[in-house]
Amino acid sequence: MKMLATDHSRSRKRQLLLLLIFVLCAAALLLWLHHRAGLSPYAGQPSGQFLCTADADRYPLDTDQITLRVSNVGDYEGELDKPRLEVQKNGAWYFVPPTDQTGETANLLYVSPGTSAAFDFSLTPYRAKLAPGQYRAVFGLHGSREFFSWEFWLEAPA
Repeated sequence: MKMLATDHSRSRKRQLLLLLIFVLCAAALLLWLHHRAGLSPYAGQPSGQFLCTADADRYPLDTDQITLRVSNVGDYEGELDKPRLEVQKNGAWYFVPPTDQTGETANLLYVSPGTSAAFDFSLTPYRAKLAPGQYRAVFGLHGSREFFSWEFWLEAPA
């Protein structure tokens, strides 16, 4: 009878240990997925088809918008995804979701080969999530993983 109780106790401990291992693995998976969720899909070398410039590469944290000049220096004739804001943390780029999407207009832009266009990139929809640091406005070449960007710094007031 004593042996049966010991076997039952071992079996119960084994079940609890397996449950604990399962819970820890699930928690690790959720943590990894949460970390990956904000990572930028735009990695590697930017497209050489476009040149993006602005008046400066450092702006006060309370800047409302940045005017970006985009030049199509290649032969790309497709559309561009509207720029999105990303922040650099620990050497990786992360998407900054807007907290306010009022005034949202068309999501696609176009710049003909050999021409340039200016686009106002508003920081207002991101205001609640902005902190001093390195950012970039990323344009995707619509329907592909190709991109180009303008990197800049937001700085706290002196």
